[in-house]
Amino acid sequence: MKRTLGFVAVVVFAVFFAPAGRAPAEEPAPADLDAQVKALQQTVAGLQTQIADIQSQVERNKAVADVLKEMGMNPEPNDLRLYWKDGIRMDSRDGQVKLKFGGRLQYDFDWIGNKPAETRVGQLPDGFETRRARLYVSGDLGKNIGFKWEYDWSSGAAVAQDVYLELKQLPVVGTFRVGHFEEPFSLDEQLSTNYLTFMERALPNVLVPAYNGGAMIYNTALEERMTWAAGIFRDTAANDGGMGQRDGQYAFTTRITGLP
Repeated sequence: MKRTLGFVAVVVFAVFFAPAGRAPAEEPAPADLDAQVKALQQTVAGLQTQIADIQSQVERNKAVADVLKEMGMNPEPNDLRLYWKDGIRMDSRDGQVKLKFGGRLQYDFDWIGNKPAETRVGQLPDGFETRRARLYVSGDLGKNIGFKWEYDWSSGAAVAQDVYLELKQLPVVGTFRVGHFEEPFSLDEQLSTNYLTFMERALPNVLVPAYNGGAMIYNTALEERMTWAAGIFRDTAANDGGMGQRDGQYAFTTRITGLP
């Protein structure tokens, strides 16, 4: 009997003293529900279209891969892709290996008219010269290794031009290069012979060092509005093959440029 009375007392207390419940949320109007349903249906339709396009692209890629497999050309991630972009290029599909092939062939001709038999400097005959005949391969091996091998055959023998290996994206110094290449000296010398205004560089350029063996660091700053380079080089001017066999003849060369 006491338990029953206690239970009744608890129920009465709960009914009279319990906090009032929250009012039910207002249900959206039927028009709002219809608009939301239509928006969801349009979104689903758009997603279905995108999924269908992706599936179609996957099927086309699979068909191409099947054809290549039948031809013995399985496109693995490390396969090389040959194409043309400002020259002959070859890249691996994963982008880790990038190669570029090129060269240049330049001739000098001269025809001298109304020439006397002899002049103060002797007879001036017509002339022809193979000025430059170069082939090169350059590229990247991974993200941090670059290289270039370029030789000139205009003299009848292979003469080293740019033959170097470099490490890229190094902290502070930027790039470290070692091998046989042009010293960072003279704007005229740094310009490629493919883009000279005249047949040859200006006469003062005979005083400028060109291709020598050495090691160099270089980088840019201020959003590439400033460049700097510094290196130690071995004089190989007496041997165009890229060798130096004399004591001394070392040089420290540096170049800094800025664009206001």
